[in-house]
Amino acid sequence: MASKKEKKKKDKKRRDVDPASLSGQLLNAIESAEASGMTQYAIAKAAGIKPELLYRFVSGERDLKLATAAKITEVLRLQLTPVVEAVVLEDRPLKEAQG
Repeated sequence: MASKKEKKKKDKKRRDVDPASLSGQLLNAIESAEASGMTQYAIAKAAGIKPELLYRFVSGERDLKLATAAKITEVLRLQLTPVVEAVVLEDRPLKEAQG
């Protein structure tokens, strides 16, 4: 029989991530697909990945490679869009930094 700790761990099947991150958006999309009746197993099979890989990602046991995330987003009809953030090295106007 499962202990209370094991049951609690099983009950918490979603991991905590920043909802704006790729992982957060992917988890939200997976949750929406599940709410529409699609299982994690069906998502994984359609993406050509092992279901265990998807289960472990959703539970927070592991991260996904970008290529794997791309396969899942294709199945869920999402689009991966690269985002480039500017890095400020110094807080000076550009002319001062160049000269």
